[in-house]
Amino acid sequence: QQQQQQQQQPSDTSGSQQQKTDNTKTNKSTKMNKEEYLEHVARKLSMKAKDAGHSDKLGIAEALVQLGEVLMKEHKFSSSINILGRAETVHKEIIHETILAVASAMKRQGQLHQAKGNHELAKLYLNTAAELKGSPSAANLKKAWEVHTEHKPRRSKDTELKEAVAKVERRLKRASSEAVPLAHTLKLLAKAKRGEIATKSLRRSNYR
Repeated sequence: QQQQQQQQQPSDTSGSQQQKTDNTKTNKSTKMNKEEYLEHVARKLSMKAKDAGHSDKLGIAEALVQLGEVLMKEHKFSSSINILGRAETVHKEIIHETILAVASAMKRQGQLHQAKGNHELAKLYLNTAAELKGSPSAANLKKAWEVHTEHKPRRSKDTELKEAVAKVERRLKRASSEAVPLAHTLKLLAKAKRGEIATKSLRRSNYR
């Protein structure tokens, strides 16, 4: 019996060590205040966004904006700025991906024009696609919209070309719609920065 009791002791010790570890983790999370906890969540979301698909990134960006807004309303401007900055980064990645998708669709349309002997249109579309891919900026997206609006065929009987044109338009519209939440995030970020400046100014005047 004594030997059996001795054999049981190590397992009992390991169990108590595991309990201590669990308690330590719980204590750490309990010690976090709301501001620290939301920043912790924001960091995890940012890490998740790196490997996320396009639609998941949209959800992550929206969640980050909501966290930033919560902290801004509570006048935690520094943390709000950090989190909204993370949201801005994810939004820009989203738009970057969509603009590259526009470039791919425009390149395909250019190749179809080339195959049908429309060399001027082919050159225009292929150059626009190359510019978008090289620099997926708002300026180049605007230029792509202008090219599409001015040169898309109105009454084409070519099914393949019609499908290519429709794909370009869908992707252009998606890119434009995804720019809206980015603009909203940038406005919130500017507001949080103004709040931080005002708070610091108030603190300085109180110290005098």
